[in-house]
Amino acid sequence: MERRRNKDMSTIKTVCKEIRPEELGFTSMHEHLLCDFTEMMKLSIEPEIRARIDYIPESMLKLNLGNLYALRTGMGTFSKDCASLYDMDYMVGELKAFAAMGGKAIVDASPIAAKAQKNVRGLQELSEKSGVHVVTCTGLYTAATQPEEYKAMPEEELVAFFKKQMEEGLDGTGVKPGFMKCAINTPGDCMGVDASEIKAVRACARVAAETGCSIHIHNGYPMGMEECVPVAQMVLDLGVKPDKLLMLHMDSLILRPHTDMEYISDFAAVKTVNIDLMLRLLDMGVNVGFDSWDMLVGGFPTNTDRLKALAELLRRGYGNKIVMGHDAYDKSRSVAYGYTGFTGFIRNALPVLRQLGYEKEIGMLTTENPARILAF
Repeated sequence: MERRRNKDMSTIKTVCKEIRPEELGFTSMHEHLLCDFTEMMKLSIEPEIRARIDYIPESMLKLNLGNLYALRTGMGTFSKDCASLYDMDYMVGELKAFAAMGGKAIVDASPIAAKAQKNVRGLQELSEKSGVHVVTCTGLYTAATQPEEYKAMPEEELVAFFKKQMEEGLDGTGVKPGFMKCAINTPGDCMGVDASEIKAVRACARVAAETGCSIHIHNGYPMGMEECVPVAQMVLDLGVKPDKLLMLHMDSLILRPHTDMEYISDFAAVKTVNIDLMLRLLDMGVNVGFDSWDMLVGGFPTNTDRLKALAELLRRGYGNKIVMGHDAYDKSRSVAYGYTGFTGFIRNALPVLRQLGYEKEIGMLTTENPARILAF
């Protein structure tokens, strides 16, 4: 694929058509649409926790009023009732709720993963029925969830496979990805990260460098300064421009100590918000995601924590390198079931930023930065 050289020719590849960057509009940069991650997520967690989940009665995973709190604090991840794979009416309603509050575009960040399902053809119908632009991706997720056939591929084969998807579309659908998605989540010997994840990152980065598209990297605990910074530098060394690299979930890594157990076991430990990792990345010129708004999983930062970190970064002038989202992937957190869905940061974060005087920066976070990152 010939990389675009003229910025005036750059477009954003939605699931329906290519659009000009100025057509994208107000964007949530990290969500999951029409998907079922229930089996995949079991692969992502520690074996001892997985064993406990296998013993959860089906009745506790039903999407009903009595279970809503537990589902929203993490159990919804494993509930088939909460999956949205073919529920078009439900998801159209969620996107229309987003649109009613000014939303114009949503980025679907669902890459290839074992036992996960993604309704690629449905994304086009969803966009057409809701009137919201949808941009989706190709790439590979965490080591534990990578299908064996992809995990076994040499890096060169992965590069060729991803390039073919970029050129011809996903899984024979003709729906072209608008960016690359991969993950660093598992400790290992390659820069502190599992080798299969590093291989996927390298392959995605090489395709991104060649095509000019962006690469979005999931960063999960226990990844930190020692892993995220060298991986980001590796991606840049492979030819990706800093403004096309987005390090995801940085707002989930701002609390010290990271886990409840670390806090509980040491009486002297004090919970604090720490932005050192984000500052290192931002000073490299890369983008960071505040994309876990309204997340209720135990141990995650609260919205107040996120706002404290975000306000300080805006005060220091980093508003041109930050984007927002919710990482919403199950019905328990949806507007239809009484929560905020894709509207959370609009309701709960932007009013506070306006009170603090960051109206101009809101435009950067929600409109200018997404368009710049996604255009190629």
